Amino acid sequence: MSGVIAAKGLGHQFGEKVVLKDVKLEVGQGEIFGLLGPSGAGKTTLINILTGQLSPKDGESSLLGVDSRKLTGADYEKIGIMMDSFGLYEAEKLCDNIALLNKGKIVEYGSPSDICRRYYHQKRIKIRLKSGEDVELAYTKESGRQIEEYFEKDEMETIHSMEPDLETVFMELTGEAFDRKAE
Repeated sequence: MSGVIAAKGLGHQFGEKVVLKDVKLEVGQGEIFGLLGPSGAGKTTLINILTGQLSPKDGESSLLGVDSRKLTGADYEKIGIMMDSFGLYEAEKLCDNIALLNKGKIVEYGSPSDICRRYYHQKRIKIRLKSGEDVELAYTKESGRQIEEYFEKDEMETIHSMEPDLETVFMELTGEAFDRKAE
């Protein structure tokens, strides 16, 4: 494990409840990383293990090249953590990479925009006309001609793609929504 933050085969449970299972990750120097998932997905448990506040039942982890179970006060002075009430919008703006975590497993990893693009199946455009009407169009040549017509007639107020957000991707992968109680 060579990352600034690294985990290999991490597992943990509380009683019979498995909260982390075979988690593997590596975060390089200068990379910003975030964990997103619903309540009970294992985010806090993973952070607690990575920062040496909790020993894993399985696997190993390191922080700044030091075994997480052997961190010292000097090591803690070099790290910072943002947890709980930090909103999804801020995570998209501040994190180079995120992991979508569900039931102790990483279900998707990457930059927020790359993840959203990978799950952009609809390939649709939403247009707000100056009349207040919303129009949805598929990505086709015919739609391009329709958009051109809206421009020529000066009828268009806004236009944007309908890429999913991280919560929509998470719901597609897991069938669950983010827990927003902390926001």
